[in-house]
Amino acid sequence: MENLLKISLVIHIIAGFSALISGLVAILSKKGAKTHILSGRIYFWGMVTVAITAVVLAVFKELTFLFSIAVFSFYLTFTGYRAVKDKKGNANWLDWTVMAVTSLMNIYMISTLNVILVVFGVINLVNISTDIRFFMAKNPAKHFWLIRHIGKMCGAYIATVTAFLVTNVHFLPEVFIWLLPTVIGTPLIAYTTKKYTPKVNVLMK
Repeated sequence: MENLLKISLVIHIIAGFSALISGLVAILSKKGAKTHILSGRIYFWGMVTVAITAVVLAVFKELTFLFSIAVFSFYLTFTGYRAVKDKKGNANWLDWTVMAVTSLMNIYMISTLNVILVVFGVINLVNISTDIRFFMAKNPAKHFWLIRHIGKMCGAYIATVTAFLVTNVHFLPEVFIWLLPTVIGTPLIAYTTKKYTPKVNVLMK
């Protein structure tokens, strides 16, 4: 068991570092170019590995907090990836299952009354409600898939940066470190979305 935890931790660190680098490359590279696509794929699988290993560590060490954050980051990564694969909003059973499980986890996060978990739980519930509207819409806006892709993948990258700072920065208040990347990253996501997507007056009709 101890060896499993050690291996999981090593894989978690390696995957997290690769996601941190590849995510930055994807953000800075030309959208749609080979570099962007390749780095995006590396980032996606890196984040999936981070989430899986985080769940393993959380379960065996009874770290509910870590498990909650793992679910949060996985949902953003998964839906950001699915936005490219499913541009018309044709959700399958996996999409609905991930949304249902994540919703339950978000409700639990909010119920803990932990400031950090409440913030992330509320953010994800808003994300999920938007996704449901997109999937249920009879005529979703043409470019809404791109808005989802940018928002979700950038949101997942914020989670990656947050995890890095929490692990390595110890001279600032913990709550400050947890929330700072979100406070800085959210306006940047809005700017990037506006830059790379046509003006959409009505997201869903």
